[in-house]
Amino acid sequence: MEGQPMVSYSAGSVNSVVYKLTKLKDCSLVIEGLQKDLMILLESFSQVVVLPSKMNWQVQVCMKIVRELVFDIEDWIDQMPAMPNTGGKLVDLEDEVKRFKARIEHALSSELRDPASLPGHTQVTVASHILFEEKTALVGMEVPMDELVKHLTGEHEKRRKVVSILGVEGLGKTTLAKEVYSKIQGNFECRAFVTLGRRPSIRETVQEILCQVNPSAEKKINLKIDPRHGRGTAPDLKKLLTELWKYLATKRYFILVDGLWSTQAWKIINSALPNENNGSRVLTTTCISAVAQRCSVHPMDIYRIEPLNEEMSARLYLKLIRQKEWPADHAEVTKNMFKMCGGMPLALVLAAGLLAAKCKQLPEPEISVVSSVEQYSKSDGIMKTLQMSYDALSLPLRSCLLYLSVFRGGCTIKKDRLIRLWIAERLIPRKDDERRAQEIRGDGGEETRVEGGEIIGYEENGGKETGDEKSLWETGQLYFKELIIRRLIQPVFNYNDDQPVGCTVHGVILDFINSLSSKGNFVTVGGAHLSTDMVRRFSLDCFNNNDEDRDATLASFAMHLSRVRSMIVLGDIEGIAGRSALTLSGKIDGTPVLPSFKLLRVLDLEGTYHLRSRHLQGIGGLVLLRYLGAAETAIDSLPEEIGELGQLETLNLRKTKMPSTLPTSMAKQKMLAHLLIDGTVKLPSEILKMQGLEEVSTVGVYSSRSIDSVAELLRKSERLRVLGIRLDGSHLSNDNESVRTFLMEVTRMASLFSVTHLDIEIVRLEDEAVRALGGLPHLVLLKLVSSGGIRFSSQLKWNPEGRCKVGVDHGFKCVKVLSLICRSGGTELEFTPGAMKELQRLTLDFSAREALCIYGNFSFGIEHLSSLTRVHAMISCKCAVASEVNTVKDAIREQAGNLSSKPTIEFTTINEHMIIPDHKAKTAAVSPKIWLNGCINFRQTA
Repeated sequence: MEGQPMVSYSAGSVNSVVYKLTKLKDCSLVIEGLQKDLMILLESFSQVVVLPSKMNWQVQVCMKIVRELVFDIEDWIDQMPAMPNTGGKLVDLEDEVKRFKARIEHALSSELRDPASLPGHTQVTVASHILFEEKTALVGMEVPMDELVKHLTGEHEKRRKVVSILGVEGLGKTTLAKEVYSKIQGNFECRAFVTLGRRPSIRETVQEILCQVNPSAEKKINLKIDPRHGRGTAPDLKKLLTELWKYLATKRYFILVDGLWSTQAWKIINSALPNENNGSRVLTTTCISAVAQRCSVHPMDIYRIEPLNEEMSARLYLKLIRQKEWPADHAEVTKNMFKMCGGMPLALVLAAGLLAAKCKQLPEPEISVVSSVEQYSKSDGIMKTLQMSYDALSLPLRSCLLYLSVFRGGCTIKKDRLIRLWIAERLIPRKDDERRAQEIRGDGGEETRVEGGEIIGYEENGGKETGDEKSLWETGQLYFKELIIRRLIQPVFNYNDDQPVGCTVHGVILDFINSLSSKGNFVTVGGAHLSTDMVRRFSLDCFNNNDEDRDATLASFAMHLSRVRSMIVLGDIEGIAGRSALTLSGKIDGTPVLPSFKLLRVLDLEGTYHLRSRHLQGIGGLVLLRYLGAAETAIDSLPEEIGELGQLETLNLRKTKMPSTLPTSMAKQKMLAHLLIDGTVKLPSEILKMQGLEEVSTVGVYSSRSIDSVAELLRKSERLRVLGIRLDGSHLSNDNESVRTFLMEVTRMASLFSVTHLDIEIVRLEDEAVRALGGLPHLVLLKLVSSGGIRFSSQLKWNPEGRCKVGVDHGFKCVKVLSLICRSGGTELEFTPGAMKELQRLTLDFSAREALCIYGNFSFGIEHLSSLTRVHAMISCKCAVASEVNTVKDAIREQAGNLSSKPTIEFTTINEHMIIPDHKAKTAAVSPKIWLNGCINFRQTA
């Protein structure tokens, strides 16, 4: 029944509930009656199609009623197995069913049963492919960019200059600033780019600046644990400011601070940016004139940008939609959309994203909207275009977009974390639930299907997938890509991946999302303004420095959190512990807090520095929990009761102080799919035998027996997508042959034939191993670490054969991103003519002194990488002579300069404080190094 609209929502979908009710029929015949009534409700809603911007308040209220009803029914069903002697409590069971049936009748008597006044829904075809572009079209901004570049670099002023880009939201300030930053960053000794947003964490911002200008500082300021009290300590702001000042005092630096909203934030950041007349530069962007004036004391340093004129707007618009002239199809509507944008780049980008998504047609109500463009101001044009973009999304995509409201503005949202959360929140539809519901309804398995998503609504095959059925992870990746296509999120790249690793959300778009989320009770964000609705999804923002607001929120939410299904804590929870009637950690009156949230499906505490193991007491009572995120916290153990979480699908314990082993009770978690741990943790062999695992990273391998267990996991698992392995050289140093044999076996396994991403560390690189890796036909990204296991400088030996050669006959036909990291005397690579013809990005991470001692030169053969567009060299200056570091840079510049592709070159130097002055060169020596550490990490084709 192609084209018939179907209902849609997330955790607690009607299809899922209908199927779950079949399992309870044996308890009482009234269950069957409830199932029939629910099916009537489903059929009634199947007459409704939803366009969010056109829903009247009665429809919105009724949608909320139905959503809450479905949530409550699913919560009740999911708790049934945990209810003792359910069969002996038929009276209570029947009473509960009667209450649900009464609520269904109330929903059926609403205005929603009259579909005549309701609008249609846009049919959307998901783009079958996507081309990620790191550089946004700068049409109309060429002149401002050239002027800013000249202003920042053209004068030979030694004073520190702070230039501010000022303009309203949506004018393209960030895009312009990024392009300027990219163009001139190579002229400075160190650089950093940070985004703040409206509620920034100044400590994290300063920490990020410090880590970017001085990468070696990251290890120093990582989470620290007091062994006496087990306390985690976040880096102190004053210490960070002092350390940043000291490092920058002698440097010529360039800092881009994007999205300043307050003079107070600038005052703190500015206190760590010395003005030592080194020719340093700072570039800021802001919407507020007072902030710009505080940042830039000289009026000439404030650069105001205005909306584009009609000619420039048209050029940008046509370039964004990849057309040389106005398209013939729907030309009038397209032009009216363009006019509605009013020269605002953000609106133009959103409109182009709408067209890029290949909408077959705009709904009639929206055609009338864009036909009356004269009534809209420039700011109204942005909001109207944004609303149209949102309306055109499939229902699951709307929910996935609204989910971004749980995060703070200005932060980078990690892609993998976001997709895991989407899956755990059931925002990505599960085909099994729909199939089972169809069988119950007797639909005969026709093409009609429910697409999932939190919002109650209907669509005509919106967001359907083509080809073979995809996994939830693959579908999540498609959703992430489509939000990028539609320009609703901005991708974030790094040097080590060919795909986005995260995203940011423009402030205007985030405000729009937050507004919709708040109105629909989709997410409740902890703050001064409290919702009277029942809280289902709670995001506690601990970056809010207003203690009164925070205490009021926690105390007031005590009664509202009884039905919470999802809880995400952002920032450090130390400030809220023990200060109010409700705490999200520890105990209340000696009773553990966690068991009181018995309906929790998602608990994400990632990055809450002071979270400790005792705060997880009672977690075994959260029997419905599907997602537990405790990465970057101070926990050092898991309670044995963790094994009671039979529904757990994701467990993230990365960057914690976990002991060497996990509780054996975890072997009972048959639903576990994503296990994320550090390589120092040993996994019980029982866990490695679990067939449902899709992602395991990183497994500590300490013996030949554990190597065999990992090999067995690879051979038998049908769902495994990502596997990370850490080879401990201190335990395997006498068994290098078994490690070598294992690595060769891995590269030959049929299951790795479709591997696209490989992260591998090998003791020493040899031609045979390089050829094996090059033989992976679909490999796109390779991170190759060579660790020679050299512990002392006396063990370094001259290698007369030179670097390991990579040529045209070594394979690597599809590799586009390559990271080469050489440690402790590891083997380096040298490219010969014809090597890696598709390689676009190259990262070299090595020690200047070691390379010179072992090979006598810095000939990497970069000049033979014909498609190269970017080179990033991370050079360790440890025990190197000052002139050697300069020689390395000159050699890389010369090799890359011979390429017709003219790649961008960037240098990052670490351990600069350990450089040996030229006049002390005779005493230079390589310092002791640690033993071998190894890891393998691969991702299969998505």
